[in-house]
Amino acid sequence: QQTNPFAIITAAHLKTKATKGDPQTRYLWKLTITKALYKKGFSEQDIMNLYRLIDWLMFLPEELSESFTKNLTIYEEERKMPYITTAERVGIEKGMEQGMLLEAKEMVLEVLDLKFNSKVPSNIHKTIIRVKMLMDLKKFSMNCLLN
Repeated sequence: QQTNPFAIITAAHLKTKATKGDPQTRYLWKLTITKALYKKGFSEQDIMNLYRLIDWLMFLPEELSESFTKNLTIYEEERKMPYITTAERVGIEKGMEQGMLLEAKEMVLEVLDLKFNSKVPSNIHKTIIRVKMLMDLKKFSMNCLLN
């Protein structure tokens, strides 16, 4: 693979000129050229330096710039975990959701402990423990706090 930085910068410059007045197409080319830095095997430092120049050359409106940053971040994360399957990714997401639910249950129980002077009724405690969805926990806990 060719790692000629001048080829990358020349491509960025030419595409900047070609996409004058067309920010959507410029966005696509900026993403393509930036991803090429990773695919061509540049060092991390070279990628950072070249990206700074590409970012300066290929200016995007704020909305597209935010989208570009988000898409590039996703691309970088995928490159760090190239061998994860969709099923594994779903499993990781479910694990994170379960962890957030458990943490939320603990916080709700702490708040209810304060409300009931450390004597949360057992039926409320059991219901909180059995809740499977974060939204259901939110509704139930709001009900407990407001009544």
